[in-house]
Amino acid sequence: MSRHAWQKRFRTVAALHLFPNEDHDAFLHHASAYYDQFQPANSFEAEFIDQMLSAAWQRQRARHLDTYFWHSLFQPPAASDDALTYAARFRSTLLPVHIQFQRAQSQHSRDFHRSLLSWLRYRRSTASSADASQSGTSRPA
Repeated sequence: MSRHAWQKRFRTVAALHLFPNEDHDAFLHHASAYYDQFQPANSFEAEFIDQMLSAAWQRQRARHLDTYFWHSLFQPPAASDDALTYAARFRSTLLPVHIQFQRAQSQHSRDFHRSLLSWLRYRRSTASSADASQSGTSRPA
């Protein structure tokens, strides 16, 4: 794919995955690094790269949000809060939110690795097909 095609694809992917308050330029830099690293040969390979990019960005977002909630956890309790009230707020509000963010990070990590493995399998299969066609023989299935 040409650099121009990549840039157009980045803008489309960014429109689908970015929240209004997220840094568009940071995402484009992130996307550019993935495309430079993996060098997709066609739009089918680019789809795998987009999936990895999306999963990595969403994992990073969940990590940032989780950090925000942990920082809010360590804010001093309000003057009116006693220790039991503060502990109840932690147990009822902050802990479940933290667990959800941890699950989101895990899911996005699995999505990333699933896409990476699919891309590697595709690359291997196209390379073996190209080798077979160059040698004039086909490999047994």
